[in-house]
Order: sequence, then C-alpha cells, then structure tokens
Amino acid sequence: MARQILALALSVLLAVLPVVQAEPPATPWRVLATELPPLALEKGSDAPGALIELVREMAHRSGQDIRVEYLPWTRAQAMTQSGTHTLILPLTRTPERETRYRWLVPLYTRHIVFFVLGSRGADSLSVESLRKRRIGVLRSTPGLGQLRERGFTQILEIESNDKMARMLKLGMLDALYGDERINRYSLQKNGLGAAGLKVFPPQQTDVLWLGGSKDISDAEIALWQDALAQIRRDKTLDRILGKYHLKD
Repeated sequence: MARQILALALSVLLAVLPVVQAEPPATPWRVLATELPPLALEKGSDAPGALIELVREMAHRSGQDIRVEYLPWTRAQAMTQSGTHTLILPLTRTPERETRYRWLVPLYTRHIVFFVLGSRGADSLSVESLRKRRIGVLRSTPGLGQLRERGFTQILEIESNDKMARMLKLGMLDALYGDERINRYSLQKNGLGAAGLKVFPPQQTDVLWLGGSKDISDAEIALWQDALAQIRRDKTLDRILGKYHLKD
C-alpha cells in the first residue's frame, strides 16, 4: 500500500513540475557576400578571401556560428535590407545606405583609383582627360555616383571586376575605376601586370564594413566589436590581411 501511495505521489509531482528542455542551438548568422577576390571568393586557391576569413575568426572568438552565401551584389543588398539575422560584406558606408543597415565593424580601408592600359598614350592622360572616356565601375557600388558628381558622362556599370578587366584588355573600356588591390588582382588574372598599366593616384579612400539587417541589437553588435578588438590586439588581423597582400 505504501508503495502505491509513493508511486501515486511521484506521478502527481512529475505532472505538475515544469518540463525542462535543452536550449536549441543559436541560429547561425546568415552572411551574404559576392565574389570579390581577394576579399571574398567561394572557390579557388585564394578562397575564402581575407574578409570571409576575418569574419569567421570574429565569429569563433565570440562563440557564434555563421553560414556564408555568395550572391549577386544587388540581390545580397536587397535580401539584407528585408531579412533578419543577416550580415553582409563588404559594404561601403554612404549617407544613402546609413539607415538601411546596422553597421557592425569596419573591416578594410581601401584606395579608389583609375587604371588605364599603358599602351594607349597613358603618360599623356590626366583625370580631366578621362571625363569623356568610357569608364568601367562595379555595378551597385558608390563608384557610379562618385564619377557622376565629378562630371564623368560615359560610365558603364559592369557586374564583375573580372569582366571589367577583360573589357579593358579588349579596348571596350578606356579606364577602370575602383579599389586598387581588387582591380590589380583581376587585371593580373587576365594577363595585365603592372608593367602594362598606368595607375592614377588615389582619388579617395574609404572603408569597407560588415553590415547587417535592421533587427540586429546593440548587444549583438558589441559581440562583434569585442571580437575585432581581440584580433587587433593579438595581431591576427594583421596576419590575415598580410596573407592576402592587403596590409599597407
């Protein structure tokens, strides 16, 4: 009888106690990028690229998981603006974009330059003389607006740096405008080394950021900022950028 009473009491106790469940794993961050070697690339000997490697290291330091996806740049921006728990890189911070994203951490400082082929009377060319020439810029980047503000009229938006390099080589463009190191990488890949190019002095300098969807909280941003501070202190940041020849 005593055993029956004890069993009944135990069953009642178990019925009223709350069920304790293990917490589900945190949802991985969705990281959207576009092919932009040597900063981000899905395949090849230089994969994953400097900024993907950097973000992975920050995620590791802060105990977070990420899932990287490569998309066309215009689509990646649209999905970040309409999505949740989503990060995007590399993103230039401009007044037009300021309220469309959360801005987590700066990743990389770049120099914006013009490239022309050295075999086309490049020594006599000036920035002023390029205003009426065919200039290639990467699609959905601030370069288009920058050139328009300066009076350039024949601007072609191209979907990739690799295609811009081929178009310059074939004479379909008179100049490229964009990140010095990224374009050097693409030009060299297409057989255009330093000896065959004229590079104008930097026209401006800006910073590429890790951006994110609007739902990201200040506390979440602080995790990424703390992780970046760690890898700056222990020189991991310098090591990663140096590995891809991106360190000044």
